[in-house]
Amino acid sequence: MATALEDLPDSVGMELGVSDWLVLDGEHLEHFHKAAYITSNEVDLEYNANSPLGADVVDGFLLLSLLAHFHLTVRPYRLQAGAYAMNYGLERVRFLTPVRVGQRVRCRIRLAAVNPRRPGQVVVKTENTLEIEGSDRPAMVAEWLNLIVTTSPG
Repeated sequence: MATALEDLPDSVGMELGVSDWLVLDGEHLEHFHKAAYITSNEVDLEYNANSPLGADVVDGFLLLSLLAHFHLTVRPYRLQAGAYAMNYGLERVRFLTPVRVGQRVRCRIRLAAVNPRRPGQVVVKTENTLEIEGSDRPAMVAEWLNLIVTTSPG
């Protein structure tokens, strides 16, 4: 169950949710390349094949973009009617373990901080750990900031 916005300060340090597993397939990697304007002229598959990581490694920015999907499906906190959230940026992102096409990942969301900004605004920082099924090391850890704007000051 999602934590209410007014209860978030009491939940700092706690896990807010864990997503379902998601398979990273080649089709979505191709869609990501298209959306990012990465063309086949810019992707040197021969170079990638000779890389010690191999040619089937999923782009780190694709992993990062999955945070939106995971947060929208997990809904780690609940906004009151009329409130909205905006992407406010990232503080720290680390890609720790390569993810290969065909592997499954999920996101573990922990509340790192809740900081009032102005009346009616709060910045919520979550620590998002992207886990790889069967691996002890995460694929990515990212601190994501969301600006929450409420209908009334507070």
